[in-house]
Amino acid sequence: EAPPAPGAFPMVLPNLIELAEAATTRNSTEAPANAVGAMTRAVEAVFTSPGILIAGFMRPVVTDAAANDAGRDGAEDLDHGLDGEAIRQVFTSILHTYNSEVVVALANACCTLLDNCEKAAKTPNIAPQAEWLKALLIVSQNPVMGDTRHGPSIVTRLAAAIAALSAPSQQMLALWIGKMPREEFAVRLVRPVQKHISRLCSSTSAMRQNRPELLRIAALLDYLHDINETAGGLIAFEEFHNKEVSEYANLRDEYLLSVEQPPARAPIRSLCQVPFVFTPEAKSRILQGEANLQKRHEVTNSSFHALLAGMHPGHFQWMHITVRRENLLEDALNEIIRRPQDLKKPLKVTFMSAGVVEEGLDEGGVTREFFMLLTRELLDVKYGMFIYLPETRTYWFNQASVEPDVNFKLVGILLGLAIYNSVILDVHLPLVSHSASERSPLNFR
Repeated sequence: EAPPAPGAFPMVLPNLIELAEAATTRNSTEAPANAVGAMTRAVEAVFTSPGILIAGFMRPVVTDAAANDAGRDGAEDLDHGLDGEAIRQVFTSILHTYNSEVVVALANACCTLLDNCEKAAKTPNIAPQAEWLKALLIVSQNPVMGDTRHGPSIVTRLAAAIAALSAPSQQMLALWIGKMPREEFAVRLVRPVQKHISRLCSSTSAMRQNRPELLRIAALLDYLHDINETAGGLIAFEEFHNKEVSEYANLRDEYLLSVEQPPARAPIRSLCQVPFVFTPEAKSRILQGEANLQKRHEVTNSSFHALLAGMHPGHFQWMHITVRRENLLEDALNEIIRRPQDLKKPLKVTFMSAGVVEEGLDEGGVTREFFMLLTRELLDVKYGMFIYLPETRTYWFNQASVEPDVNFKLVGILLGLAIYNSVILDVHLPLVSHSASERSPLNFR
């Protein structure tokens, strides 16, 4: 059965703010039952009908001349025409009735509207009209989404409704959401979604049991994350980290699932497809696990080819480099140039001093010392590749350096090699360098 069209209901617009005032309970005094009943009926009528809902929140119609100007600028498609302040006032008035019946009516009405929106998007020959998108925009500002009792149902249905939209409709809604005030975007949307995800991930067993729902809500968070990025960072990226996901997720399984997933982003099968949800510590563990898997793969391949060639496989299981302490950087760069095919193997370092090989097994300590000394030499101002910026306490590339560009590339490989081998480097670079390494748009502010 097709859902009702947005304009199928009569445009009867009850004054929700006046009704809320009559139904408000203050100082433990009960509001009249008839006032509460009138309020709940009005909430149900307005918030289950896209037509009534939108009509009640539209801004006054502009003049023909102004409308023509907006059309010439291409703005009419980008402006939803809704009165954001009126939406906030109505939601605030409803909640300030402090009446559970009214709040339940609002939650249930929004769930009904979202269910109908999802059906409309899935019904053949009924395109997701702009009215449905406007209704979604209004419901997405409902503060009840942050409520522990009623919020999960609304968040779940909002995720389903948005997922059912066509790509152009999703893009239009994203543009509108991206124009929300920063705090409202965080408080009304991102944090309630995160709260629901945390509830689904209260333990490892809960994550397994709730996985289908978790992935659907993760897709909604991914949608909001894209909006945030497109809008230039409405809120801090830390808002998208989730402590419970990072703590209870089986990171190895999530990574393996993401490797098996085709390049297309949808549908989400692994939380690694939404990496922003992980804390830096969890991402570090994922990177270490990925590096270990790649090392084992490289060792297996090398051993197999060595056996085919009639050679002992033990000689090909490491990237074994020997460096002179007095010529550390040059030797390290030469080893990278000479053996690029071995970079993904486990690293083993041997030092030479005055032409004599130093004794000792590399069980991690020698490798860490190698990268520590290497970093110190790389960042030494007298070497000329980097300069120190005291105002930010970071290092930056020396524009006056006479070193060829290839040497900077080799330095990048060395830093990547350290991370690959689980060595934390004391290298402080500006944030813009991380954006450059990710090929993200650069912001030099």
